[in-house]
Order: sequence, then structure tokens, then C-alpha cells
Amino acid sequence: MGKVRNTTKISVRKRSATFASSVFLTGFLALTFNQAIAQGLGSLPMTYSGRLTESSGAPKDGPVAIEATFWTAEIDGTQLGQTFEFASVILNQGVFSLYFPFMATQVQDIFRDGKEPVFIEISSGGKAYPRQKFNYIPLAMRIPVDNKTLSFDTSSGQLGIKNAKTATSGSVLVNDGTGGIKWDSLSSTNLTAKTQAGGEPAADQVLTYKSGKWVAASLPLAAASGNYLTGLTGDVVATGPGTGTATLATVATPGTATKVTFDAQGRVRSGTSLVAA
Repeated sequence: MGKVRNTTKISVRKRSATFASSVFLTGFLALTFNQAIAQGLGSLPMTYSGRLTESSGAPKDGPVAIEATFWTAEIDGTQLGQTFEFASVILNQGVFSLYFPFMATQVQDIFRDGKEPVFIEISSGGKAYPRQKFNYIPLAMRIPVDNKTLSFDTSSGQLGIKNAKTATSGSVLVNDGTGGIKWDSLSSTNLTAKTQAGGEPAADQVLTYKSGKWVAASLPLAAASGNYLTGLTGDVVATGPGTGTATLATVATPGTATKVTFDAQGRVRSGTSLVAA
């Protein structure tokens, strides 16, 4: 593995027709990502492969020292990120492979939001070879986000839900009214419901299920079922569940009589002694 030089080298090199007259560089990308490392340590490693040949077309012999830099343009432009140094690179028929142990912050510096091209420049033996264009940025490396619903953590290299660290136990995702999302806790002040007609709820209404959806509505008046008693007057005549008592009016003088008078209900209304005819 090559070492990474912390200082950023800013330079602008001019190209000419005789730039690579003695040695040619044929480059191709071999991007490999270790997902476990990327998730656990915030590392997003990349492998870049190319081929060095002599002006005759013969493969260049190694090992060689190589420097790699990233730029905003194929010619001139601005260097992106730092310079990566590889002290002794083995060549196999001129083919080399460079391993970049990118951290998330380095990916951010070099590839930015992924909307603009990036060019890699290989230097060896005091010569800078034609830059090769990165035609795309792999999704595993950098996913453009809207910063309203998702966010990219440049320190860990992980993609996550916005403001996830602020969520407390029992929190849920809700719309923040601006096209984004936010975390909120379920409570009586956060619950809202419309009426079945789509209007605002009124005082003392409750959440009820109607026509396939939950709506705010007033409780219907309860109608009793079965046998029950209401507004009794006069003599008590009743049937129904439960128990009760009835008080009869005083209509006679207590005493003993051999002749009684009773009503249609069989109740004794009065009593008198028998008198001889």
C-alpha cells in the first residue's frame, strides 16, 4: 500500500504534442469497495489500474515510484484533495495497480457531489502522464442526497436519515411542511385527524373508524336495549332485569276484619266487621 502525503500540492501542468514521447500510459479503472470496512470504519477504498509502456510499445519494467493526483479538468484545472504517493509499485507486463484507502472526508474532497467529472493524473520518473477521466461515480462511494430526507455523513461515510441522532425512543417520522421530514414523538398534541367530510375536528370529538378510514367524529347517543323502566306513575306494574321495591299508599285502618274489600289487582282496599242483617 502506498502512503498518503498530507500536504496538498497545487500545480498546473501544460500539455504538448511531445508530452509523452518516451512512455505512454494506458489507464483503466478497477473500482473495488469493501462494504464492511466502509460501514464500520468510514473507509471507502478504491483500486485504480493502468499500464505503462515504452515509446516502442513494450511494457515498462518495475518497480517504479508513482504519484497520483485528482483534478477538475483534463488539462490545467484545480487539484482535488491531496497527493497520493506510492514508493515502489510492481509492474506486471507494465500493468500496475494502486490501492487508495480513501476515508469519507477524502471522498468528499475529491468527488464532491458527484455531478462534475474527475480526472486522475499519474506521475512517474518526473513525468506526468495524460489524465484519465472518471466517467461515473459509483453509488457505493457517493450518493447525491437532497439534504431534506437523507444526509451523507462525511466523517463516517454512511448514508442515513436526516437528523436521526436527534430522535428519541418512540419517535416517528413526519412531514415538516417544507418537503422534508423530521422526527416527532407521539403525544396528544401531535395527533391530528380530519372529519369524514375533511373538516377540522371540534371539541369533544373522538377518533373513530368510518368508511374505511379513521376520522374525528362525535360519539352517537347510546340507545338502551332489552327491558328497562322509565317514568313510572300510579300503581307499579313493571317487568325487567334486576330487582326493585314498590311502596303502596295507605288506604285502610290496620286491624282485624272478617269482611274485606279488594280491587281488580287483588289488593285489599278496606275491611269491616260483619253486621247482622
